Amino acid sequence: MANADVEHGPPLLAYTGQPIVDVGVATILAFAQHADAAAVTAADIEDLTEFLIDHYVAGPLKSFMFAMLPNSSYVNPAMSEGARRTASRAFLGMCGQPSDPEAGLCLFCGRQAVGMVFRQHIPLIASQGVINFGPGGRPGVPVCGGCLLATQAFVLGCAIKCEGRALLVHSDDAELTLAFASTFLAENRRSLSLSAAGEEGSVKYPRTLVMRRLAEIDTRHSGPATTGASLTAYHITNYGQSPDIAIYHVPSQVLSFFHTARSEKYRSAWEYVVSAGWVRGKGKAGEAPQAAAGDEPDYSTKNRAFEDLFSAVERWPWYIRKHLLCSVLKADEAIEGGDTAEQRASKLSWELTELFLRKVAGMQKSRIEAIKQCGDRLADVIRDDSNKRLMRSVFVTTRYADFRAVLLKANGARILSGGEPVVTFDDFIAIFESTEDFTPTDWRLARDLLYLRILDSLYKAGWLQGNKEDAEHVLEQIVNTEDEPEARTATPV
Repeated sequence: MANADVEHGPPLLAYTGQPIVDVGVATILAFAQHADAAAVTAADIEDLTEFLIDHYVAGPLKSFMFAMLPNSSYVNPAMSEGARRTASRAFLGMCGQPSDPEAGLCLFCGRQAVGMVFRQHIPLIASQGVINFGPGGRPGVPVCGGCLLATQAFVLGCAIKCEGRALLVHSDDAELTLAFASTFLAENRRSLSLSAAGEEGSVKYPRTLVMRRLAEIDTRHSGPATTGASLTAYHITNYGQSPDIAIYHVPSQVLSFFHTARSEKYRSAWEYVVSAGWVRGKGKAGEAPQAAAGDEPDYSTKNRAFEDLFSAVERWPWYIRKHLLCSVLKADEAIEGGDTAEQRASKLSWELTELFLRKVAGMQKSRIEAIKQCGDRLADVIRDDSNKRLMRSVFVTTRYADFRAVLLKANGARILSGGEPVVTFDDFIAIFESTEDFTPTDWRLARDLLYLRILDSLYKAGWLQGNKEDAEHVLEQIVNTEDEPEARTATPV
């Protein structure tokens, strides 16, 4: 393998924005324990080449490579193992060969290509001999030496055997891409050792896995998610007649929320949300997967709070109701006899909800403040006047006209008693009727946010603790309410 391209010319490896190439570059950097592509040496590439040949041609990864790179020299069933090793070494050696002017420019980075590759070399591109979508009407994809090596290494930087596919995570922040590739590479190297001893495993639920790994990375690096970056997970198979890809995107605003929610100020409340999101086939409900000492955690379950973050921008009112309100308020079956209404209410957090509204929903500060003040005034009326009838009316109403009537009645009573209105005209319009651009809102979103604020205020004031029967009634009402469909639809604010 020629060394000049690596040691004396421009760096062989470069991020291109193409997920497979970028994850491959990050995997090579992690394998060589470098942070900069310019630091990769010919010796590093030689070590990686031998590692790929050893594990792709034979051993635990061979069967998986049938699904990722079928008919490649790694797994070609018409060749002996020795022939596969020789052919694979020659193919990987192309990364150090002189460029081929007839091949054109690399499709991924624009540098001069060293040859043409096909579906047996890179997943999800056209097969050999197929000219459809080929540059210049020619079959194949031109690729340079660095991108060729990256497309072979990327498998090691994925979560392998994730529901029978490879799961790669790519971000517009190169540090975050490198962090995921490093994490998966370390796991895979450990898994290969276990598999060699007959302890092969697999993982499920790719979206849950991505968020779990993101939490671990966030803890170690304390920063990749703070740069305004987004990330996208690609769940791919290149197998036979059924190649396929599923794409899971985490927008930058969700990534920012996730990072901030795990900070000291919000950590306790967010951990309650995460705990309530676990789905267990066996064992205690709401309990995160555990592992015996030295063993891998159980990834055969999923976390709904994690999974639903991927659609949180489009369905943020639903996420608030399901995960920040109802799931937290449900009785914990893991506690013998069930937990009390007081314990469940203590897990609600207006602060975390407000963070979600700002980061994910993009709600205006004035509207958040109007909801907060209205909730506080309703809580004051309930607490100071011991107005249990008002409390029950607020929490059992499922129709907008009825809910509006409850507020109007409370307003009238408050004014007659010499107090300030529960909700002013301007606040009512801001909360229930419209936003600045006059798009209609879903009144049930405002209702759920008021529920959160009222219960948060009443718990902190100690009122719920002294009125346990009423608290139990309203909490059950919130969790079990199924709203009748209405014409109004929530839209971003």
